[in-house]
Amino acid sequence: MLDGKNYATWESDVKLWLESWVDHLTVKRTNVAFDDFFRWKRIEAYLYMATKNTIHSSLKAMFRAYGTCYEVWEHAKLLYTNDTQRPYGSCHDLFDVVAPRTRNTMAEYLGKMNTLFHEFNEVLPSAFTPAEEIEQRLKFFMVLTLHGLADKYSHVCDQILGSPVIPNFTSHCSTLWCVPFNPSKDTPGSTTDSLLRHLNMMIAIALTSQAKGVTSVTIVAS
Repeated sequence: MLDGKNYATWESDVKLWLESWVDHLTVKRTNVAFDDFFRWKRIEAYLYMATKNTIHSSLKAMFRAYGTCYEVWEHAKLLYTNDTQRPYGSCHDLFDVVAPRTRNTMAEYLGKMNTLFHEFNEVLPSAFTPAEEIEQRLKFFMVLTLHGLADKYSHVCDQILGSPVIPNFTSHCSTLWCVPFNPSKDTPGSTTDSLLRHLNMMIAIALTSQAKGVTSVTIVAS
């Protein structure tokens, strides 16, 4: 069930369930052939209700205006899969699995890692050219930078993730440099110092990664 945090799983389940009727996810109502419309409409009524039932009750109001499977599908994609949000979600899921060293059984742990491996390959597929490879790396380090921010910068992270314009690594860092200086009374300068350390570390790692791949590639927007 789509709850706002599990889009990748929901997408995979719905695509598998609708495999025999995938045209209901990819074809607009207005593009259905006239001869097939009445058959399409009967099937669509059933699939539409079933698809809406896979959405958590807290989110249904967001989909109320959409009357076909195609419209629901496209709206969910728009909400949860821009080029920054989905890699960020994969990065977040990866650290949730590997960082805590929880007491999962070996089977549970390997199952989660296998799922994340396939999701990561969907989000950042293999590049065909050196320039695209650098672009992929910069996108990955951009979301790593966001994931590593302290909780006090969550508002900045949300603003970047929700932006309709996908930033490149350089403009991403420039945005973070502009975070207002607001030091703590107990530890003067700690807010700015921690952000500067984090940014400098991520920039250094990204530049090192770029140097090891292609030495002369212009950083472009993802």
